[in-house]
Amino acid sequence: MPRPLRFSQRYLLLLGLALFPLLTGLVACSKKNSPDPASVVGAVEGTVAPAGSINLVLLAAPGASSSQAAQPDGNGHFKFDNVNAGNYEVSFRENSGYLPPSPRAVTVTAGTTASVGTIAVSGSTGAVEGTVTPVNSIYLVVLTTPGSTNGPATTPDVNGYFKFNNVAAGTYNVSFRENSGYVQPSPRTVTVTTGATASVGTITVSPTGPTSASLRGTVSWSRSGTNYNSSTVGGSVSLTNGAPSSFSLLATSQNGNIAEIMGLNLPYFSATPTLSASKM
Repeated sequence: MPRPLRFSQRYLLLLGLALFPLLTGLVACSKKNSPDPASVVGAVEGTVAPAGSINLVLLAAPGASSSQAAQPDGNGHFKFDNVNAGNYEVSFRENSGYLPPSPRAVTVTAGTTASVGTIAVSGSTGAVEGTVTPVNSIYLVVLTTPGSTNGPATTPDVNGYFKFNNVAAGTYNVSFRENSGYVQPSPRTVTVTTGATASVGTITVSPTGPTSASLRGTVSWSRSGTNYNSSTVGGSVSLTNGAPSSFSLLATSQNGNIAEIMGLNLPYFSATPTLSASKM
């Protein structure tokens, strides 16, 4: 027959039964607060700009033969998750038209995300731009290398602006095809450098003008050592695109003799004419 428990033994048994749930909860909490196995790894992130310049980002430990790969999203952001703590190198594979950025070194610590920041990617080509005025004076702009007549062409927009993208570095000629009523501008020479936009500035296009115009003016002449002025002359002037190119004038002296013409003053014209005088 079992011996009856003493009072002290009964007290300890009851105390143990009372504390058992509490001890069980403490053990459960202790398990719950134990380190998450995932916390022994970290992450690496960054952004490439412009978006679309890089098609692949690689993460590898220095000297490693294998690497992890990630593709930037539509905003150029990329991220590597579950990366073991340690030192890594981030390298990039560029799309056509861009230069590869230099690799970036990064250190990953457990439970954190390391960032390489924003990676600026330079273009391997440049661009050419300019503006023609007035609007609608030019219908086509052509970009050619020196000595060539063939090259890409573009049409100025409603503001007269034009641009050539993805132009390899080098020297080019920019030529223009004018609409009716305008004079063709002379070609412009431009030098393109990698990652930059070269500008030919604003091209002012002149309208075509009449081929001739009548004029009147005054002449001054000298005869026998005496200077004479204010004789009226009349004639015509040949125009090239609205600007005077040659004059044809007839001058008569006040006394009816042939005038020895010394100078000419023609309002609104600033060309030097060749004159002949004869008796009328």
